[in-house]
Amino acid sequence: MKPAAEGPAAYVLPADEPRSGLQAELLRVLQKQAVEISRAKSAFTVSLPVKKEKPKKDAKDAKEADKEKKPEPTTRDFSAGSYIIRMDQPYARIADALLDHQYWSPDDPQKTPYDDTGWTFGELFGVQVVRVTDLKVLDVAMERVVNVHAPGGVKATAQSSRSTTLPSLPSPPFVTR
Repeated sequence: MKPAAEGPAAYVLPADEPRSGLQAELLRVLQKQAVEISRAKSAFTVSLPVKKEKPKKDAKDAKEADKEKKPEPTTRDFSAGSYIIRMDQPYARIADALLDHQYWSPDDPQKTPYDDTGWTFGELFGVQVVRVTDLKVLDVAMERVVNVHAPGGVKATAQSSRSTTLPSLPSPPFVTR
């Protein structure tokens, strides 16, 4: 199976996403592509790979110091309700293509990418998408999601006399960087 042989085991979209409406929109786009989405029933922790640091150019001593210290892998906690897109499903390749960061080699003969940024959905929607290679994520208790709904809403009481304006977040087509 793909997760055991190569690539990520899953992608996780945290339950505490501040832009839950955009997260739900991203997940609905994935569902339209037949991607299976699950939701964690309880909190879980996964190991994340060590990030590669760019080599330092300034000193030879820095190279020797870097050889002695090896960066430690980190862990990340996810709360119950986090969305999990498993990579052991029939449409894992489309999910992987849309959720992973796209890399462009500076040595490529075509010096500028055609549409490199348009396929990184996490960046496009402005939400957190965590690439998880730790196979333990596949053992997390989860349930399939049939309909994705953004949490939230407004609750009014008879005693409430003040009005509140909710903050508005820009939608992806209007975001500029």
